[in-house]
Amino acid sequence: MEGETIVFEDIVVTEEARGKRIGEELFRQCAKYAVEKNYAGMLWQVLDWNTDAIRFYERFGSVLDPQWVNGSLELDELRKLV
Repeated sequence: MEGETIVFEDIVVTEEARGKRIGEELFRQCAKYAVEKNYAGMLWQVLDWNTDAIRFYERFGSVLDPQWVNGSLELDELRKLV
């Protein structure tokens, strides 16, 4: 994907609010904004164990990359590195 994109970290709908299409509306509003700004697309991550979220994104025709791996270093490891 080339060009500007929307990258979002989390769309969280609490357990008690689920089933009310709140997540769908948030996702659609992000998509609407991207279209209005003529962005190339949207990017996000979903954990492989989060089957509910995966099904949610797949409903919209999302492409999910099963090979993407997240990496991190916490402060103690960063200090050791430098």
